[in-house]
Amino acid sequence: MPTSTTRSVRSSSQSISSSAKGPRLGVLPVGANRVDAIDVADAPPLDRGGQVYGNARLVLRLRNAIIHFRPEDRSAEDELDKLQKGLRERGFADNALMEGSGNPWWPDKALGYGAAEWAHLSVQALSDHVSDAIGIVPIYRKVEAGGWFGQAPGEGEPV
Repeated sequence: MPTSTTRSVRSSSQSISSSAKGPRLGVLPVGANRVDAIDVADAPPLDRGGQVYGNARLVLRLRNAIIHFRPEDRSAEDELDKLQKGLRERGFADNALMEGSGNPWWPDKALGYGAAEWAHLSVQALSDHVSDAIGIVPIYRKVEAGGWFGQAPGEGEPV
């Protein structure tokens, strides 16, 4: 491919190449392609101090705490305490299955429908923000417009 038709953007050891065939994403950390897509599209940068970015970062920290869990002794003020504080500030509902159990908030009461819904909406808000900034319509918006997410199976059917 001629070099005149290729443009590369480098950001903290991450790269996205754009060519006559369209953009190609290399191996990037989770979420990096969304932020770098804004750079490639010459759109205004994402406000890294804003709620959309902050929630998405917290979802990533939550994911990492679950996926990369290792039992260990903890100090009173460690990374997990900061994660718990950030999650509590989001105000989502506790896991109803653990109500009255006497179990600690993390992870038993923290991880349930409320956390899952908050995480989904937070990541979707980031995706919406980036999609709007670069001028594309994500497939899930088309699906939502078609009514796919509007009604659960069996809901509203005659009994």
